Amino acid sequence: WINGHSVATNENGYLPFRAQLDRHLKYGEKNVLAVRVDNSRQPNSRWYTGSGLYRPVLLEVRQPIHISPDSLFIHTAYLYPRTATLEANLAILNETSKTASVTVDLHIIDPDGFPVITHREEVESAVRECATVSVNLPVGNPRLWSPESPERYRCVARVFHDGALADRVEIEFGIRTIEFDPE
Repeated sequence: WINGHSVATNENGYLPFRAQLDRHLKYGEKNVLAVRVDNSRQPNSRWYTGSGLYRPVLLEVRQPIHISPDSLFIHTAYLYPRTATLEANLAILNETSKTASVTVDLHIIDPDGFPVITHREEVESAVRECATVSVNLPVGNPRLWSPESPERYRCVARVFHDGALADRVEIEFGIRTIEFDPE
């Protein structure tokens, strides 16, 4: 609840969730944020599930135009002996009252901290909708991830609106493929 208004409910304590608070905030005033845990009406399964807050609770403050939470995703689309093609996907959420033109920057940084790819693209983001960005990025001489050699790259995604940084998200990933067959 925020200021007495219920904004979210989650029936499964093992799954993360988000609640948007801005509609009920009192800007420039004191606000009351309340979190209640009540497992009394939930049937327990084969074991006692417990009740309470066991994971972090975070207050995230975002700009009206931002990268949609958990939308930045990188995977290895193709892997050849001397090159890999990564597919990068993300969504830009526009919570303003007008369509916005934004610039998306993607930077791939190798395990040693050196930039290997930079991609920049202009995107039109409609009101209260997600604009998706999907791009293939070639990486020469990729350093592959394995349990024995866990080489990790980083992707830094930035969104600019009206020349100013609106949001920045960073994730780590490994370059590899895996397949299963009957043999």
